[in-house]
Amino acid sequence: MMTNGDGSQPLILLIEIIFGLYLGLLGLRLIMRWAAWDPSHVAVQFILRLTQSPIGFIRRILPNNLKTIGHWDAATIGLLLTISLAKVTLINVLNSQSLSVDVLFFATLATLFSLGITLFSASILIQAVLSWLGPQGAYHPVAPLVRKMNAPLLKPIQRYFPPIAGFDLAPLIVLVGLQTLLMLILPLLS
Repeated sequence: MMTNGDGSQPLILLIEIIFGLYLGLLGLRLIMRWAAWDPSHVAVQFILRLTQSPIGFIRRILPNNLKTIGHWDAATIGLLLTISLAKVTLINVLNSQSLSVDVLFFATLATLFSLGITLFSASILIQAVLSWLGPQGAYHPVAPLVRKMNAPLLKPIQRYFPPIAGFDLAPLIVLVGLQTLLMLILPLLS
């Protein structure tokens, strides 16, 4: 078994990157339905194509009454949980850490919570950068997606803090709130 001192860190880095990218795609797939993204958009098609095979398989084996959880796709949630658990398990094995059910459960929850915060933080940053790069009416292919994704977080803040001299403080306030939430919740899951 590898320990931290015998070269497992590069392997852990690769696991973090590969699993993290695919988890990001799955997280976006879950969000796209909630945010009502246009299914014909090229970025949506990219995400769907990269995730469809395992999700299609899971949907075929799920009974009809379990295909959705409220408005959420059960197959996507199941795959998110499974891949998060696999990532946490691999990293714990490589670090010679505990594989107890409670450790894996809370580490998987922490991974998913962190993923959600990261996706929303990144989309808010992308929206802010796009607003700085071009005039308000300029089109960028990703702009409608991030606007739809971020609107539920930004609109309530914008009601209380409207733009001041053309500067919208809502993205900054939401980013600080998301990072604070991450800092408060992650220690509880560790």
